[in-house]
Amino acid sequence: MSSADSGISFEACAALPEHARQIMTWRNDPATLAMFYHRTPKLWESFWPEYLSQYLSEETFNPLFALENGRRVAFLRFGRVTHPLGLPALTVDISINIAPDSRGKGLGRRVLAACLEHLRRKGVAHVYAEILVNNVASIRAFSGAGFRTLGIKDKLIADTGETHRVEMFLADTGLDRSAPHRSDILAP
Repeated sequence: MSSADSGISFEACAALPEHARQIMTWRNDPATLAMFYHRTPKLWESFWPEYLSQYLSEETFNPLFALENGRRVAFLRFGRVTHPLGLPALTVDISINIAPDSRGKGLGRRVLAACLEHLRRKGVAHVYAEILVNNVASIRAFSGAGFRTLGIKDKLIADTGETHRVEMFLADTGLDRSAPHRSDILAP
């Protein structure tokens, strides 16, 4: 399904207070905070400089708003990572936050599937995600969008000292069909 077929399109996030405030508002939603490693709500005075320096840095792919029929319904953030299985192809990690008023409608799966196509066009071969094991909605969305599980691990969050159980997921965008097929490793 192409993004046009899904009704999903993307808007690049920019260095605009309006964009940062939208993201901060969605991020501070109690249900969202419960699924993050860092569960303290963000404050504007510290989030605005964080947004400018970390969300829009040259080392990451620009974050996106996902739009359904022109309305913002999700936020996606990316960072370059080493492929978890050691393949040399360009790999990014992804995090997604569905707008609180858009949850429970199957948008996560549709947004992720459309995002894979978008990233393929940007030269990304694989997309990696780590999801808290109790985040059933995200696990369902990633699985439904074609991500395959790589297993479960304990992840240490350096700045808090906390350890969280996460399920690791990987998707192939279809960019590099010449890469060795690793279905034996990617199978659920």
